[in-house]
Amino acid sequence: MNARWDEQKRYLAEDLKRVHFVEKPTTKFWAPTSAEIHDQMFSIDRVHPNEKGYTKWGEYLAESLSSAFRPETKKSDIIDG
Repeated sequence: MNARWDEQKRYLAEDLKRVHFVEKPTTKFWAPTSAEIHDQMFSIDRVHPNEKGYTKWGEYLAESLSSAFRPETKKSDIIDG
């Protein structure tokens, strides 16, 4: 079900200007082991991130979005030093 929902969001983002679908991070993004994920990154409900988890998620979103909307560099734009 989640994969279908993501597919719909990705499809919608392709048709809208200035909209970018951000892939879910892998499990290893959160922590090396699944036990560490829940102990270090998620609140007691084990669904929502805690403060550390939201910080890491924010950094992931910032990198994903800045990469998606960063202008491409052309060879002619690069100046040899």
